[in-house]
Parts: sequence; structure tokens; C-alpha cells
Amino acid sequence: MKLLPLAWLEMGLLLLGVGLLLPKNLPGQEAQYKRAQQLAYAGKHQEAAQVLDSLLETHPDYLPGAILRAHNLAWSRQYDLAIYAFRQILDHHPQNVEAWIGLGYAYAWSGDLDNSFFPFRQALRFEPGNLDARKGLAYTYITKGNGRAAQRLLLRLLAENPEREDIYIALAQSYMVENRDRKAQEVLEQVLVLNPDNPDAHTLLKVLKGKSTLAEFDVWGGWSDIDGENKVGLRMLQASWQFSYALTAYARYDNTLSLDNLDFILQRQQSTSIIAGALWAWDERYATRFEYGPRFFSNRDLQHQFRIEQVFFLPESFNVRIGGHYGASQGFPNEWLSFISVYLPFGKIFALEPTFYVADTGLSGGTENRLVLNGNVKTLSGFEFNLGGFLGNANVEIEGAKKRIGGGYALALIPLKKRLFLQLAGNYEMGALENKTVLAAGLKLRVPNR
Repeated sequence: MKLLPLAWLEMGLLLLGVGLLLPKNLPGQEAQYKRAQQLAYAGKHQEAAQVLDSLLETHPDYLPGAILRAHNLAWSRQYDLAIYAFRQILDHHPQNVEAWIGLGYAYAWSGDLDNSFFPFRQALRFEPGNLDARKGLAYTYITKGNGRAAQRLLLRLLAENPEREDIYIALAQSYMVENRDRKAQEVLEQVLVLNPDNPDAHTLLKVLKGKSTLAEFDVWGGWSDIDGENKVGLRMLQASWQFSYALTAYARYDNTLSLDNLDFILQRQQSTSIIAGALWAWDERYATRFEYGPRFFSNRDLQHQFRIEQVFFLPESFNVRIGGHYGASQGFPNEWLSFISVYLPFGKIFALEPTFYVADTGLSGGTENRLVLNGNVKTLSGFEFNLGGFLGNANVEIEGAKKRIGGGYALALIPLKKRLFLQLAGNYEMGALENKTVLAAGLKLRVPNR
């Protein structure tokens, strides 16, 4: 995530207000310097450069002018020249803290983030606790996508400077790069308590609101083949509504069992479910999902279905999910399923998620289990792809039933427009009694939060 340009500019401007002590008894130099400073502050970088060139031609050893010229080059986006100018200053003044900080910003603005860390750390070596150097390090971590490292710096800075709005803004951005939008919103609301007119806070709140989704609508259809018997039909409809950052509720019509069960296909029977559910985010560490809904059968009593899931959010975007499903009906065996899953991110776009399931369908001679491994790729453009497979043991006491089961699947979410997505899925399963192939397609519509 890119930083707000205003935040970067403010960081640079602060440098000129801290640590620059003008020499005494040099009224001509000071007047030219102040004139150049005013022009640079006003964004008139070319005019400022002309004044500084004239000043330094007459007084080549005037250090404040040399530092201001290097800053002015950086502010006018002449980053290579700015880096060269700061390095020239440091060749003669290797302990000049402001030159080290300016060099760090010049590298950061140029996109050379790897080289921006060293100058900020050098500044802190010569002046431990320097506010601008610590902020520069934090902003560089944010731009690199390392929100956690930035937060360690910024939280200490806030403890020392609780009224600094710019530090709150940086802290909010550090949460945003980790997609911790709820926490970012809380920080930005604190900024507005300090200053209701803070433009950066309002801008970032608009960004957060634009990212959030008020409602989602999904429709899926597909084709199933089970040992040569196939069926085409509507698989699922779902609608969800985000009432707040904490609460999302949804309802789902599920017809997949009608299409994917061989007995139902052969007997031309239906089995549909209507599910209502909610996801509640307690805070940044915990979230809970609960679902209930009846499943209707053509030839027996309905089944009551319950599902609960607990999510534990860990540092660095890791999380653990634990949950279960229970189905109860009269005149038919009850069934249950439990699972545990671990989400393991590798970089910004790829993650692995192993999940272990244990289940009892009520019709087998005992429990069954499956180990699923899912690989997930998710890009900033909204494209998402999942590829996975599973192995397991069945426990079906029917002659000819296989003990070992397995299969694989692929799932893609493809942006068509800003809020409209194409969904594609394919699944192949070697089950205990039959082999199954499913191909499905659908659409997802996301309605933004206004």
C-alpha cells in the first residue's frame, strides 16, 4: 500500500524545522536561505533551486543551504540528484543527522526501500530517539508491507507523543497493509477526536469504506456425474449483509445434495437446505460463526442442521479454525463432523491451509476422516485461485466399498468488473462407493458500503 503523499511531504518538511541552526552574523545568507525555504514550502521548486544555486555559488560551504538544496531536489522528484547531493554532504559531515534522514527519504521516495533503512538507522546511531528518523523507518516498513514492524515503532512514538496526528495516521496505515481494517478505523477515529478536520484521516476512512462490502450475492449452477449418471441444475444461492465491522449475517439455499448423491439422482428425489448464519468478530483475535437450517427430503422427515466455528487470529496473518457440524432428525441416524484447520501464509499472495476432518454419517460402521491440503493464491486485483486435494479413510460396511478415498479440486474467482466476479469450480472424488465429477460456475456480486 502506498503512503499518503501528504504524509511523506509533511515528514520532509518537518526536517527543516528541526535541527537547522543558521549561522549568526550572516544576514545575506540567512535572507536568501529563508527565501528559498519559503519557495520550497510553497512547491515552487525550480525558483527555490535558482535561489539556492546563487546562495551556494557565493557561499559554497554554507551547510544549511546545501541540505535545503538536497531536500528540494527530493521534493521535486529528482531523486537520483537528491541522493547524490545528500551523499556529498555526508562525505564531509558524516555525523549530520538531518542529511542521513534526508537520504533515507530520498531512497524511499525513489522506490529503493531496501537502501532507505540504513540512513535512518545511521541517524539514530548518532542521535538515538530522533523522532523523524524513527518515523522514517516506520513509513519505510509500511511501504514494504511490514505493518507489524512499523507498529512496534509507532506505538512507542505515540506513547511519547500522544497528540501527534501524523503518528496516528501512520499507525492506521500500518494496520491497513495487514488488512486489519477494523483496527485502522479505530485509530483514525482517534485522530478525528484530536482534530475533526484532519484531511488524511477523512481520506483513509473513505478508502476503508470503499474496501468494505455492504452485501454479497452468489449464484451457482453446475453439472454432476456419479458413475455415469449425471444431472444439471441450480446448486446454490446465497446473500450476505455486513451490519458492522463485527457482524455479518447471511442466508443460503443449498441444492448440492440433490445433484451430487447417486440415490437421489436415480430416484429423482430432492434434498435442499435453507441455512441462516452469522459471523461475529469479537476483536482482532477471535471470530465465531454459527449456522442453523433445516434440510428437506422427499422421502423422510427434515433434518435440523447446526454448525459452529471458532477462528483464532494469530500474528503475521496466521489463523486457526476449529469447528463442527451436527445433523439431527427423527427416524433417521444423526450425523456429525468436526474439523481443525491452520492457515499458513507465505508472502503476500500465497497461503497453504491443511484441514483435518473426522465425521460419522450415522450410516457407516464408525468414524471417517479426511486430510485436505489447499493452496490459495490471492492478488490485489481480486483474482483468487484455490487448488487442493484430499486423502482419507472411509468406514462403510457395504460389500465392495473402498476403505481409502481421495480426490482433488480447483476453484477460481475472476474479476469481471469492479464488483462482479465469475466463479468456476471443478471437483473429482474417488469415494467409498462411487466416483464423482462436478463442474460448476457462478457469479458473485459485491455491493460496496456507501
